[in-house]
Amino acid sequence: MALYNVVIGYSLANERKGANTYQVVTDLTPQSAATFCHDIWDDEIMPLLTNDVIHTETKASTFDSTGFGFQTGTQTGSIALDPLTPNTCYLVRKNLENRSRGGRWFLPGCDEGNVDGKGNVSGPKVTAINTALGDWLVAMNAAAMEPVFGKVIGVTDNVWSITSLTADPLVATQRRRLR
Repeated sequence: MALYNVVIGYSLANERKGANTYQVVTDLTPQSAATFCHDIWDDEIMPLLTNDVIHTETKASTFDSTGFGFQTGTQTGSIALDPLTPNTCYLVRKNLENRSRGGRWFLPGCDEGNVDGKGNVSGPKVTAINTALGDWLVAMNAAAMEPVFGKVIGVTDNVWSITSLTADPLVATQRRRLR
């Protein structure tokens, strides 16, 4: 089994770049891992995001630099409503087995139609995000690509399985996306 770092790359309408990262434990080659991760992100996550967010690339690499996979291809978010500022994101928490904290993702592509003036995400949107994240996790595990969180990078004995992903009902901001 190999531990890979996976980077999901975005292009935002304001010509900024963004990324989400996670680790997987799998027997797949780095290229096969990158291709699968790219396709499943397009299928499960991109339909939730505004059409100003474009998934452009996925990288999968070993932590010791012995393997690297790269998959390109553009998939635009499906939501045609007015987007919020690029630094306003859905906050997704990684829930781990036998560990209280597992990190988070700032998922771009919030829209004005599902977020009120105080930053509250509508209940149906939170449900849709949580459903898609659950489907993504099931698809990853079914393909023997176990998403994990590692505190010591590159050490497969020191990782915790991601058991679920949960969208916060309040948007978060990421300052770097406006610079």
